[in-house]
Amino acid sequence: MAEISAVLNTIKFFGDNNFIIGVFETNKEKFGGLGNILNPKEGMTYKLTGEWGFHKSFGRQFKFNRYYIDKPKDTHGLYQYLVKNVPGIGPATANEIIYKLDVDGLEVLKKDPERVSATIKGITVQKAQKISEYLNKEFEDQELIIELMGILDIPGLRKSLPHDMIKIYGSAAADMLRANPYIITQFQGTGFLAADRLAIQKLKIKPDSIDRVKSAILYLLKQSENQIGSTWMPKSQLFDAFYELICLNMSKFNNGLFSLEIDGLVEDDESGFVARFQTIQNEKFIASKIKGLLQLWD
Repeated sequence: MAEISAVLNTIKFFGDNNFIIGVFETNKEKFGGLGNILNPKEGMTYKLTGEWGFHKSFGRQFKFNRYYIDKPKDTHGLYQYLVKNVPGIGPATANEIIYKLDVDGLEVLKKDPERVSATIKGITVQKAQKISEYLNKEFEDQELIIELMGILDIPGLRKSLPHDMIKIYGSAAADMLRANPYIITQFQGTGFLAADRLAIQKLKIKPDSIDRVKSAILYLLKQSENQIGSTWMPKSQLFDAFYELICLNMSKFNNGLFSLEIDGLVEDDESGFVARFQTIQNEKFIASKIKGLLQLWD
């Protein structure tokens, strides 16, 4: 495996699962790069890990399977980043920043808006503060995405899942994921089995964790809905499936079921059947619509 640091000059293609075909450049060459980058930014410097290859039509290419955000290595990289990514900085301002602050300009922009406003013509203190806030947020988001990618790097999970988590949980996404990996089951295409591999194998969550128990019960109820088409599932049958799935006893099962009832996610009726609350509501809604139609026909 090779590792290189290069600026993303141009995005040629950006598709499903955040797959990108782009033109990257170092101070020595330009080359094609292929791989997955969440929220790619032209002008951003990336450290790429992968392998070199050759395409008969497009020449030398680098296929990468991992990346990190890197700081600009030279003034050219800094210029590219400032012009293409930072609101309020055009070519002339970027050149002045580089002339007066050199390659350290990015760190100065992030950390010392007063110095920027005093040094760069046309940038007021207010504008410098906005640039500082933008840059710090941008780099924090990128670092968070990469952190989430590292945690979620297991087979069966979508490449775009880190980006989806940040939309919902913001800067707390990584901490929440470590505390309860089963939160990923709420995202489309991510089920209990993949979440359980992440939780048990990678994050070393305790096998009898209440979050695991609750997630397993919800998974089994959904599975029953999809396979059998029934809203309600016999409690005894649910426990048998639960035990077969994660090998925990009745006490753990009952604790999880009670907790889900408290959360308002399931109902456990007196006749020994269990159902997801949302499915019950959906069933009642459909029944009311059918009843209304039948009354119209009468």
